[in-house]
Amino acid sequence: MSPPSRRHLLRCAGFVVAVPGITTGTHSRSEGASSSNAVAWKQTFGDAEFQCQAIGDANDGVIVVGRTGSHRSATAWLAEIGPDGTAQWTKTVDTPGFTRAVDAVPSNNGYTVLGTTDESPRLWLLHLDEDGQEQWRWRAEAPYGIRALYPADDGYLIYGYRGDPRRVDADLRAWVRAVDAEGNTRWERTYDGNYVGDLFPREAGFLLAGGSDDDAWLCAIDPDGTPAWRHTYGGVGSEGVNVAIPSTNGVLYGGSTGSIPDVHSRGMLVRTTADGEFVWRRTYDLQHIVDLTTYRNGFALTGEPQNQDHSGRDPEKPIHIVDRWGQVQKTVTVSINVGTPVGLSRFEDGALVVGGWSGEEGIWLAKIEPEAKT
Repeated sequence: MSPPSRRHLLRCAGFVVAVPGITTGTHSRSEGASSSNAVAWKQTFGDAEFQCQAIGDANDGVIVVGRTGSHRSATAWLAEIGPDGTAQWTKTVDTPGFTRAVDAVPSNNGYTVLGTTDESPRLWLLHLDEDGQEQWRWRAEAPYGIRALYPADDGYLIYGYRGDPRRVDADLRAWVRAVDAEGNTRWERTYDGNYVGDLFPREAGFLLAGGSDDDAWLCAIDPDGTPAWRHTYGGVGSEGVNVAIPSTNGVLYGGSTGSIPDVHSRGMLVRTTADGEFVWRRTYDLQHIVDLTTYRNGFALTGEPQNQDHSGRDPEKPIHIVDRWGQVQKTVTVSINVGTPVGLSRFEDGALVVGGWSGEEGIWLAKIEPEAKT
């Protein structure tokens, strides 16, 4: 079996990539070979009313998480997609109000799905079996910014932020809630960051990665949620973290930086020690890095490109293959007229899968084989 995806590695806490801490370069152009021939297939699902929120692991493929519909008719939609690009099953979730699914993780021979609705109570969890049939559901009150789900200690960690960003005077706080398998709250805390973008286990507890007052932010917490230490990284502009990966030598996180002269936002990859101390930074021709996964002896990352056409988008969506120092070795592009990538995952054969949604074609996925001959 090939190496598992980033999400699977984080759940198993088994990620091992040797990343030396001596590199000092700070900029990486897309100088590797560029190719679209490595795209094995590209599929779309639904229509203009379908949106993709996340891509997760599945037993033999990936699970696509999102919604369909608009305004008050919006409802959560999920699909398990096989390695040939066909849907094994699809599922809509009947929940009152404007509803969406935001994350899903494999559990108990199926999937636990996290979603939100604008009806009270607004947070919901449900379990689907391996065929996409609902087994149980519970709902609870929660803050506005529900981002993702992580299985831990016969229960789950739900994380994001507390506060309403639509308010001018919003006081956004990083937020984590631990619940048991029945949905009962074990503990709930807010932190001195503004949001949690990603979370993974460390030797004693968990590491939160996100943003704090326009800086990239790391916060180690104990198993009961008590803060252990924090570090921030920033420049003259705004920095933030969307995705983070643990390693035997430290932490690798991806997001964006606004500290590059004459550039509003640029994709940023930062390597730190296990205690969060800065080691090196790379930047890329992306507006921001939306997802990051291991690939062979390095990594793959994706996001919306900097170059834009008259529509305000670049139709060629890049997947950068980088070495363990973050230097681009190859770039694969997927042609999508409109629509930002939202996630990366892995098939069992080692190929990458990237996906997102388009305002014209609905949800899109593409299988990437970067080692294919060009």
